[in-house]
Amino acid sequence: MIRTLIVDDDYLVRMFLLAVTDWEKEGFMIVDDVQDGEQALEKVESLEPELIITDISMPVMDGISLIKEIRRREIQCKIIVLSCHDDFDYVKEALKQGADDYILKNAFNKKNIDDILSTLRKKVDEGREEAKEKKKLLQLADLGSNELKKKFLYNVINNKYDYNQLKQKCMNNDIDLSLLKTAVLEIKILKTYEPNNKNDQQKQIIIFNDLIGMSQNIIDKSYKYEIIATKDYNYTIIVDASSISSNLILNEIASKFHEFIEEKYELSSVIGVSDICIGKESLKNAYNHAQRTLERSFYNKDKILYYEIINIVHKGKTFNRFYDDIKKLLITVDIEKIIQLSREQIKYFEREYINSAVVIEWIKEMDNILHIDREPEIYEHITSIEQVKDMIDNFRKHIHYYPNIPTKITNITVAKAIEYMNNNYDKTISLTSVAEQLNVNSTYLSRIFKHETKMNFTDYLSSIRIDNAKCLLSSTNKKIKDIAKLCGFYDYRYFCKIFKKSVGHSPLCYRKYIE
Repeated sequence: MIRTLIVDDDYLVRMFLLAVTDWEKEGFMIVDDVQDGEQALEKVESLEPELIITDISMPVMDGISLIKEIRRREIQCKIIVLSCHDDFDYVKEALKQGADDYILKNAFNKKNIDDILSTLRKKVDEGREEAKEKKKLLQLADLGSNELKKKFLYNVINNKYDYNQLKQKCMNNDIDLSLLKTAVLEIKILKTYEPNNKNDQQKQIIIFNDLIGMSQNIIDKSYKYEIIATKDYNYTIIVDASSISSNLILNEIASKFHEFIEEKYELSSVIGVSDICIGKESLKNAYNHAQRTLERSFYNKDKILYYEIINIVHKGKTFNRFYDDIKKLLITVDIEKIIQLSREQIKYFEREYINSAVVIEWIKEMDNILHIDREPEIYEHITSIEQVKDMIDNFRKHIHYYPNIPTKITNITVAKAIEYMNNNYDKTISLTSVAEQLNVNSTYLSRIFKHETKMNFTDYLSSIRIDNAKCLLSSTNKKIKDIAKLCGFYDYRYFCKIFKKSVGHSPLCYRKYIE
């Protein structure tokens, strides 16, 4: 609906305009009708109309003065002037002051209303596009300014400049910070992964702009500061601490930002607060303090964390031996042991404060070993050790025991044989060929297979093939002869015989039954 305000000092004209058509049916919502420009200005602030239809000649404040004041205040709306035939000089002045178009009063009737409304819709649509484009350009300008400041400040953090050069370079980058006494607040917004979220980048820009706007209310005007967007949902606040006497002021600022983010966006956030650092490398030290403090949030449930000296281990030990143990356990499908060892590894991470990036690489490698397929973005949204624990507990959902085996497999040779059969059931395989593949005697394999699984080799192979045939019969329209071949049965009659013996129905009846 197009929010519309009507302005005319003639009551009968206003009533006629309201009654000339069903405005709501045509997509217009009349938010109010007023008798002069002064009343219109009061309504514009609160009602935010997209379209104003106004007379020119009115008492108190005429239409031209109204248009001039609206444009001076940079209020975004389309303005259409109502005029008579002898008002053309006034119309020209109205257009000069910022009116978008004019309509003759005597043309505003039921005969011409469709054409008039079409023109109005077009004007408003143009205004919406203009506003959208302007907003985009402003955001790009803010982003460009942010990128320049970010690059410059990162160079300061990394000691790229001699301190004597900084004063001039700060001026060149429109930064008013002394950089001799500095504190840093690092804000990280914790956001869960949403697949195919196209508006994600736009939301980050909106939050960045809101943080800049809100900072004027949160940070005392006597303090100088800069806010830069560093990476996805991470924002760095650099505070010139020259006039800050206590860390309590920083704590109060952090609390207010945290409260604002939680209430405004209903998103969880964590903030790392540095100590107040002094000297030519104060920004570098404060930034590193804030980063190290924020890293602790991976193991700490507090939403605001303050700097203290804790050694965060960035490299950690190598996990090759651990991975080898997991691979061996996977062969025998010992899920509980895999989970137990993984939990013990998590305790090590927590005890030693292993850097979160190391832990995330570890869980990615675990998923790779266990053949667990997750969206790559899921790993990017891991923000706490608790999430990693949940992923470990969910291993049971992803790792399955071998089908049709009533007991747990402990013999590695048998487990390898079963794994080979499950991967190659569609080929021509036999006890002899599998034994050769594993470099064992076929008689020995037959004996230990029966002992471990309580099934003989041929029956188990047949059960695998029948299970896959059932799946194809229920989920595809493939011909039964083709399904037989895909499941390793190259004799169609034999397939039908074995299928009916195992399932109780012929393949054709089974397909009809499950449908």
